[in-house]
Amino acid sequence: MRFLAAFLMLFPFTSAYAQDFSVGTLNTESASDTQPFMVSRTIRGVGKVDVWALQEVAGISAVEEYTVAAGAVGRRSSYRAIVSESGTISQQHRRDDQLAIVYNSSRFRQVENVELHGIRSKPGAIGGRLGEPDWNLRGALFIRLQDKDTGVEFYVGNVHLKCCGDGKNTRAHQAEIIKAWIERSDVQVILTGDFNIPVQPSSADGNQDSDAFKTLESVMTWERPQNPIKTQCSDDFDSMLDHFFLKEGPNINTIDVTIYETESAYCDAEKVGGPDHRPVVAKFSIQP
Repeated sequence: MRFLAAFLMLFPFTSAYAQDFSVGTLNTESASDTQPFMVSRTIRGVGKVDVWALQEVAGISAVEEYTVAAGAVGRRSSYRAIVSESGTISQQHRRDDQLAIVYNSSRFRQVENVELHGIRSKPGAIGGRLGEPDWNLRGALFIRLQDKDTGVEFYVGNVHLKCCGDGKNTRAHQAEIIKAWIERSDVQVILTGDFNIPVQPSSADGNQDSDAFKTLESVMTWERPQNPIKTQCSDDFDSMLDHFFLKEGPNINTIDVTIYETESAYCDAEKVGGPDHRPVVAKFSIQP
């Protein structure tokens, strides 16, 4: 008993030690044939993830289903979600295309939500630094979380930037606005989502030909996956579009980034209602 007491004095069991947590990103695809139960199966298949950044979410009912799926994995925890205002579609023949962040509320306290509508714009003289408004684009959705064990606060940001080759200049413009916001943050920022910035799996330094990539990397570190493989199932792409960036700081460090569902059969399921992107999960350590 005396030995145990001495051991506890020397090595107290406290929640202040470094701990791990995980953040996942998944473009769920809001196509007319997407089945939320198939997306939920993908979320459950990845295993326990503390925070999910989801793109192309087809409305509140889909968010609710994905929140249940995230909380049903492993040791059950309470999960909550926030949803973007941008991405709601008024046309009857199209589904909503929102952003959502689903998080483990048993582990993290929600402190603040921010939707950065300034990136819903393209380069242009109108609007000064914000450019010309384009309300068809999505904002950037940020949630500020506090780790209940350590007290450390940080942001997780979720983006879905302008698509495809003709969107190169718009992505660069969006990245400049995101950069300015991240520079003002007083805590570290984890930025993830579908950036539509193609990075070849063989690349060690990302896409240095992309102005958007270089802009983001000027204030954050791109986290290269340990098993690089294309993340979009379409035959039109042979690159990684779904990324993680981390604003450096004293409390959070990256352990690794892993792309899941790497077998070709996963993309075959996209044809019958599954998501058209592979899930990507980053593990981080948190230290007060």
